[in-house]
Amino acid sequence: MSAGAIGATVIYEYMLGRDFKKDPVTKAGVNWIAKHYVVSDNLYYMYALERAGHALRHPKFGDHDWYMEGAKHPGQLPERRRLLGQEPTAREKNTGTPASRSSS
Repeated sequence: MSAGAIGATVIYEYMLGRDFKKDPVTKAGVNWIAKHYVVSDNLYYMYALERAGHALRHPKFGDHDWYMEGAKHPGQLPERRRLLGQEPTAREKNTGTPASRSSS
């Protein structure tokens, strides 16, 4: 929820004609994400993180390059394929699980 809330506060501040970079709530949210940053198989969380990063024009949360770390996360590709209705890879067909969750 923090990533989604950051995106909402940025939009809200923009609509009010205020500088979101000076908003203490937005700053607190960015600091919280930087401290508790994690890349996840949850595609909706990753999308919210991406939207917040774009809205803020931040290439990083703390020391984390959210775009590169998210793009490289192995759980993202199988989930994206599933949501787009695409066929699983041969590995996923053989194991019955996404590559990020298989034991090898």
